[in-house]
Amino acid sequence: MRIATGMMLTTCLLAGCSKSEDSGQSKAPAGAESAAPTTTPSAEAEASPVAASTPDESKAWGGKCAQGEEALFTCSLKNGRAVAVCKTGEGAGQGLVQYRYGKPDAEPELSWPQKSDDGKLTFASVPYSGGGEAQLSFARGAARYIVYSRVVRTNFKAGEPNDPAITDGVMVVENGKVKANYSCDGQVSKPVDVNLTTKYLGNDNEAFFYHD
Repeated sequence: MRIATGMMLTTCLLAGCSKSEDSGQSKAPAGAESAAPTTTPSAEAEASPVAASTPDESKAWGGKCAQGEEALFTCSLKNGRAVAVCKTGEGAGQGLVQYRYGKPDAEPELSWPQKSDDGKLTFASVPYSGGGEAQLSFARGAARYIVYSRVVRTNFKAGEPNDPAITDGVMVVENGKVKANYSCDGQVSKPVDVNLTTKYLGNDNEAFFYHD
C-alpha cells in the first residue's frame, strides 16, 4: 500500500495535480498543493490543453506532438505516461513551446504554457567528460519541471570504447530537492533537440539543475 501510494503522489507531482488519480486519494503530497491549478470547472474548460485554439491537435496527442508541430522532445515513461515538448503552429493563440504530460490515450494532464504571458520554458545544457546533459524546464507554483537528456561516459580505460550511459526523462524539483523522477522506458522518440531549443528558447545555462 505504501509503494502504491508513493507512486500516486509522484505521478501527481509530474502532472501538476491538475487531475486527481482514480485511486481515491483526496489529498495532494506536501508541497504539491501550491503547484496545483486553482481553476473553477468553467476555467478548467477554457484551459483545456491545446484544445481551446486547435481542437484537432488534442485528439492527435497520443504522447506525441501533433502534425505540423516541431518536436523538441518526446518519450514514453516507465510510469505509463508520456512527455512531449512541442513548438505549436503560428496561428492565433499559438506559436508556443509547450510541455505536455499524461496518458497517451487521454488528454494531457498538464500542458504548459497555455498562452504567451504564462511564461516560457528555459533551455540549459552543460558538457560532461565524454558526454553532456540538456534540460528544458519551467516553474509552476512551488514546483519546477525538468525534462532532460543525459549522456555520461562510463568507461575511461585507454583504447576502449566510451560505453556511454544515456538517460532521458522528467523530474519535479521543490526547494532544491527532487520530488519525482521518471526515466523514459527505452522507447525515446526524440531526446532534447539542442538545435530547435536554441532556436526557439535560447540558452540559459545558469538555470541548469545539478542532480545525482
